[in-house]
Amino acid sequence: MEDLKRIVLKKLFSRRAINTSHLRLDTLMKCGWKPHEKGLVKKAIKELVNEGLIEWKKKSKKALTLNVKRIAEIKTIIEDDGG
Repeated sequence: MEDLKRIVLKKLFSRRAINTSHLRLDTLMKCGWKPHEKGLVKKAIKELVNEGLIEWKKKSKKALTLNVKRIAEIKTIIEDDGG
């Protein structure tokens, strides 16, 4: 699950979904996930929202953005190789 969280954060970060920019959930779900992984990805997104690393856009509950206040922490998670 931690690997999926890291990959979701990488995808949001590489598409610059920070602060005013965003990435829609349906677009994120089309980013090369295998069909059996989609349920796990949604669970990982929910956990990341609960941890406060990503947030739903205020005007649209279907768009995600990285929490600008925790960008330094997000960068360290992304750069961590998992080992």
